[in-house]
Amino acid sequence: MNDKSNSYYENVRSDLIPLIPFDAKCILEVGCAAGMTGQEIKKRSGVFVAGIELNAKAAEVAKTVLDDVVQGDIEKIDLPYSDGSFDCILFADVLEHLVDPLSALIRVRRLLKKGGTVVASIPNVQFHGVIHKLIEGNWTYEKEGILDETHLRFFTYKEIIKLFSQAGYSIQKVEEVLDPQYEKFLTQNTTTLNFGRTQVKDLSPEEIKRFFVFQYQVIAFLRWYIYALSF
Repeated sequence: MNDKSNSYYENVRSDLIPLIPFDAKCILEVGCAAGMTGQEIKKRSGVFVAGIELNAKAAEVAKTVLDDVVQGDIEKIDLPYSDGSFDCILFADVLEHLVDPLSALIRVRRLLKKGGTVVASIPNVQFHGVIHKLIEGNWTYEKEGILDETHLRFFTYKEIIKLFSQAGYSIQKVEEVLDPQYEKFLTQNTTTLNFGRTQVKDLSPEEIKRFFVFQYQVIAFLRWYIYALSF
């Protein structure tokens, strides 16, 4: 990740900020980069934003704009926060970079207040562009996107649901970032998708839609019985 451009660390995830409950006053962003998203969140009155960031240079910048920043690997560091410290924990395009995203989601459970939420954005490897390349025998990593060269894990909708369930969360809502081509495809009224020389038939409308989702955005909360066992 260290060879990423400065703009990679300075991106503001304006699309995810509305998913953070407006009454959340203490927020932790895992993978906060240079803190630009957190800085935007802090425009809400009375909000405390902390961050965890692997890249040392980005973490130093984040320290100038956030309330607290820990530099290190979320999978390895001791988390220097008390149980029930945060109303919301944000993973903006982070889980796919981790060796064990399930363990990371389990690790942060104790940091959530009762009723707290996790907000995450995760690329969809079932995206039609990726499938088309795979059918032709290509799996070429890129500087950014679903096949970002720093991605270690890959998820579909079903695997995202499974991930959060296994980690002890219930999903409250899933937003979809759709390819603009999806609207054009809807007019064709078909149950078949063509990927070059391959067809996928007998698809339901929901199944078809999942091939046009570039990214899923998840809001999840800790299941009450997991929370009860944690304290």
